[in-house]
Amino acid sequence: MKDRRFVYHGMFWVMVVVFLIPALSSAQLLVVQERGTGIEPLGAPGVESVLTNVSAGGDSLKASIQAAMDSNPKFLSQKHAYSISHDAYRESYGALLPQLDFMARGGYGLRRNDTTIAREADGQGDEWSDEQRLVLSQLLFDGGLTRSRVEADKLYSESKKEELFNTAEDVGLSATQYFLDVIRARGLVELCVRNIEEHEKLLDLTRIRQDSGGGTQADVTQAEAALQEARSRLIQANQALDDAVAGYARFFGDKPGVLSMPEPPLLAIPQSEAIAISMARDGNRALKAARLAVQQKELEIKSAKGVYMPKLHAKVTAARSDNTGGYEASYHDASAMLEMNFNLYRGGSDAASIRKSKNEKLRAEQDALDIERQVEEDVRTAYSFYKATGKLLPVLRNLTNENAQVVSSYTDQFRMGQRTLVDLVSAQKSLFSSQQVFLNGMTAHSFSYYRLCMPVSQLMSALGVDLKVKDLGEAK
Repeated sequence: MKDRRFVYHGMFWVMVVVFLIPALSSAQLLVVQERGTGIEPLGAPGVESVLTNVSAGGDSLKASIQAAMDSNPKFLSQKHAYSISHDAYRESYGALLPQLDFMARGGYGLRRNDTTIAREADGQGDEWSDEQRLVLSQLLFDGGLTRSRVEADKLYSESKKEELFNTAEDVGLSATQYFLDVIRARGLVELCVRNIEEHEKLLDLTRIRQDSGGGTQADVTQAEAALQEARSRLIQANQALDDAVAGYARFFGDKPGVLSMPEPPLLAIPQSEAIAISMARDGNRALKAARLAVQQKELEIKSAKGVYMPKLHAKVTAARSDNTGGYEASYHDASAMLEMNFNLYRGGSDAASIRKSKNEKLRAEQDALDIERQVEEDVRTAYSFYKATGKLLPVLRNLTNENAQVVSSYTDQFRMGQRTLVDLVSAQKSLFSSQQVFLNGMTAHSFSYYRLCMPVSQLMSALGVDLKVKDLGEAK
């Protein structure tokens, strides 16, 4: 009996060895295969590295904006408008200076007068004649009409200069936005590529589990659907990148190369909203131009009132002529006179011109008030955006890290059969969404610095861009 019992026990352990070892080997192989398809969720540091990788060692924002200002049609058009306004001022300024006119004429003529009647048989004379006249005149008084118009043209030129600088700020901010949009879009494309890689790993893991009996065909189909969704997001991201590149080319004149993520202009940021509003009221270029327009209209009113006053000129004349009387004789004359002109009636057009100028001033005042309110609104919204994005970044960073940890935990639990594929796919979608939002938040916060510089007209100085605008100076 003992021998027979020993035989039974021996056969039992042989069967255990025969059937258990292959099973253990299969389980070990499954574990190795699953580990070989390890899913590596990307947390906040990974997203930051993606943004760094797509914007390393490229063109700087300053160099790009400088090139844009040298060729941007909107800015150059405004630059020419400033030059035109200054030349108009110089043109009107000439009316305050002495005027020197020279006149000369000559030809053949028939003349009949008392002298020709007495000297000629037929009573008329025919002679070649010529005449030259030089007149020097100087405006002495016109009730301020001309001088006020000249000063108004000067203020108009100065307002155009302020509009030029404001256009530079506007173009610079839009260019900065597209510069950062290209970097952001490239980062999103890279995130989409990595997201696809993670879904491919998940699909491989699901197939391994199906082959080992731990999963179903439905799981594989669901993993494949999630992969296709990830690929569709890449297509959308590439389309968004194309849009960003098109916008970049509009402002910079060419497609972007490698771009470098700019350092925010920390020193240009006001310490509070109240300080920013005060800076904008004093320094905003559009507001300065509007206030100059009000002063210009005030001078135009003064100029319009000048029509009610007489105009007084001093004139010095020297002239000579030959045979102008119809007979041979030479004449010389010189004079120095004061000449006054005074309009007595013009049909009410002068009063209408004054009313028009007054209404234009009232309109300019309201335009300036509207611009001031717009500037204050821009400051408040820009400062709010700057503060909000700054507060939001730590939240988004933590959210991305937590979602990455969830994906990592769910992946381990999925391998052990404690989580379904639905749970893991949902966690990956949440992670990718938080990655996108975090990357968008980083670029948005960088842009918020430049957006806040614009209403206080500090953007170009913060970037260190030379606008190459010459001071046209006073008319001489």
